Amino acid sequence: MKSILSIYLLLSIFFWSCSSNKSEVNVNLMELELQERLYFPIDSITFRNKLRMGYLEKLNLLYVHNENPKKIDFYDFSDQTLVQTVEFGEIDSKKVFNRTMVHVVSPDSIFVYDDMTNSLMLYTYEGKELLDFGSVLNENEKADYGIMPWCYFYRSNSGDFFFGVTIRGESVKKTNASPVISFSGSTKEKRFYGAWPESYAKDNQMSFAGPSFLEVDDDLFLSMSFSDELQVISSSGELINKIYAGSKLMHPHRSRRGNAGTPEESARYQMTNSKYMNLLYDKSSGFLIREGSIGSSVPDNANPFSGEIFPSQNGDDIYFVLVVIDPEKGKVGEIHRPAIGNDAFSTKDGIFIQDSFTDPNNEDVLILKRVKIK
Repeated sequence: MKSILSIYLLLSIFFWSCSSNKSEVNVNLMELELQERLYFPIDSITFRNKLRMGYLEKLNLLYVHNENPKKIDFYDFSDQTLVQTVEFGEIDSKKVFNRTMVHVVSPDSIFVYDDMTNSLMLYTYEGKELLDFGSVLNENEKADYGIMPWCYFYRSNSGDFFFGVTIRGESVKKTNASPVISFSGSTKEKRFYGAWPESYAKDNQMSFAGPSFLEVDDDLFLSMSFSDELQVISSSGELINKIYAGSKLMHPHRSRRGNAGTPEESARYQMTNSKYMNLLYDKSSGFLIREGSIGSSVPDNANPFSGEIFPSQNGDDIYFVLVVIDPEKGKVGEIHRPAIGNDAFSTKDGIFIQDSFTDPNNEDVLILKRVKIK
């Protein structure tokens, strides 16, 4: 009787294992279907492969600039023609040292964050006047945590900025900071949102990767780089739901090893870790798209700076995965291989992504491709 029971248990484990693997394999695979390409002329001082861009829906304008820009170009999105350029003149030469974050509301309203002075500023009148909102963090706060201005969004109805937070020194268990902080330029009021996943208590380096977040119908969707879940947070800051939004292609976080502070180990840490990066709301489908970088398999004895293209973590030539999520019902599928980047945007007509593979040596044109989820 005991032997029969043992065989039954073994068979149960076997069939459970098979069905579990089957459920992982049978993911609803989706695609990004190309609809068209759009071509925008750029000048010789705007670098195609290093530029940043954004879309102003109410004005139907695309804006384009370099990192730490000296100017911003605005294009009529309907016919891809340059219609205006805003140049930053001498007015800020002694106040703004590095425009780390640039958020454009209109040609007359451009916010910048200077990480060298920890200040949020606003250019008005086409860059001719500068309003200084002062430091985002005070000295005591800066000793405990920092902000990542490249991880942000702007709540237009309140004028608040939301920034990603990184922890300094103390464990996330001991800090009072949360993954996201909001800052009001008018009142200087600050507020934390979200919660650190339990796994982040093991390694502070995990907080340095930065979160991604956005708002849909007044709810904040928070994506942590090393978590399979999305946190859903109300406008008042209450955690109202957690949604599974992971992929089995992604690997668990790997802490730095050996000579943790060396450039080689830092590069290996960045290249080999799977991490969720950008989060986009697709207005044409109503889905969220969560970009995951699966990482490369870099041998311990290999030089990560060699320029060699290392195999993907899973040995399948898939380096990126897009997890497609219904904000109400959760994950609905995956798209393998394409990335969206941190400048992608959407309209009711589809998703617009920089296309660096079409005519890659042409530095006189910015190419966008419009795609739809299929």
